[in-house]
Amino acid sequence: HFDYHRDCPRDFCVAGAIVNYTSQLAHHNKSQSMNNQVRSSLRGNVQHDHPKRVSLEFVTHFVGDIHQPLHSSRKSDIGGNAIHVHFSTGIMTEWNRLNRKHHKAWNLHSVWDDGIIDKALSLLYNNTRELFEADLMNLIKAAGDSGDLNTWLSCGNGLLKECTTLWGEESLQDALSWAYRDVDGGEVVDQATLTDDYYKTRLPIVKRRLAAGGVRLAATLEHALGPNLQQHSATKPVE
Repeated sequence: HFDYHRDCPRDFCVAGAIVNYTSQLAHHNKSQSMNNQVRSSLRGNVQHDHPKRVSLEFVTHFVGDIHQPLHSSRKSDIGGNAIHVHFSTGIMTEWNRLNRKHHKAWNLHSVWDDGIIDKALSLLYNNTRELFEADLMNLIKAAGDSGDLNTWLSCGNGLLKECTTLWGEESLQDALSWAYRDVDGGEVVDQATLTDDYYKTRLPIVKRRLAAGGVRLAATLEHALGPNLQQHSATKPVE
């Protein structure tokens, strides 16, 4: 169970970082908008958007991170990094060649970060990320019909600790139920071989988390940069 007060002391965790940088993004956006009105009347429209751009980059990165199950998981094995496994994508990508001594030398964390997606790209999407992204868009559309989209957006504001806590808790539960558990129900142990059945049954989880993360990132940016900015940025962000 992810407990914000226990697991995120002094807001120093991904859930806290999302709140912090989203607050900073909203703050910089409001300040820039007000300053630009003055500058425009004096010397033209001069923009200094570096702080806002940095905050945007961090928000985008951390919202993606918190929706990856093994980024919100057990400290004892460093989020699966200490569990070395045998896994084959069936391809030898440039990234594999440059960054791994052998293309089957994976740990559980990297399988969930890259391996499952790499294998899907090879087997299902003709090694084309655009086809994979189109499939995710179709998944989001289907989520609108099934009600999952409403569930994702019921707490889709990265300015709120209760929302980022929920996102982390969802990822933790997926990690415990799907990442750490093998297809036979047993624990994935060091040097385990992850079979095609593991890949096939875990790919829908990976896609669902990517879809939920994308939807919530869009909602978070709307909260930070949208017309209701003043309402959502009343509190000064943590520096």
